[in-house]
Amino acid sequence: MPLQFNRQRSDEFIKKLTGAGDAALLFNHQVFNKSSKNNNLSHIIAIGGGVKLPTGNYHYDENDETKEVTNANFQPGTGSTDIFLIAAHVMRYKTWAFTSSAATKTNTQNKNGYRFRNVFEFGLTTIYRKELKNIAISS
Repeated sequence: MPLQFNRQRSDEFIKKLTGAGDAALLFNHQVFNKSSKNNNLSHIIAIGGGVKLPTGNYHYDENDETKEVTNANFQPGTGSTDIFLIAAHVMRYKTWAFTSSAATKTNTQNKNGYRFRNVFEFGLTTIYRKELKNIAISS
């Protein structure tokens, strides 16, 4: 369960809001796993998805003039149920690994009628692994 520590600062005020964030349930399934005969080269592909549940604190009303915060993004939770789709690829060659991943989150409208924008993320990572006796170091 995520815990959010939010701080909002402007010229007029500093506001802090702490509370439980939204929980997410994610799954991945390996659809491809192939290694060369000598194990120097391998490829893994996984796909998955999940759901984010409105378990976090969300008490924002843009029409409330007595509101304590001035931004819906400041809330620890979103008040909406959202859907994730995920894809990942890992290629390992000897002591090197190269990963790529893509994820999208489709947001729904919360009970206040507010809907956060959908999100798309893409990432690339390069990893070098060195083994020393009983220790493996990755960077």
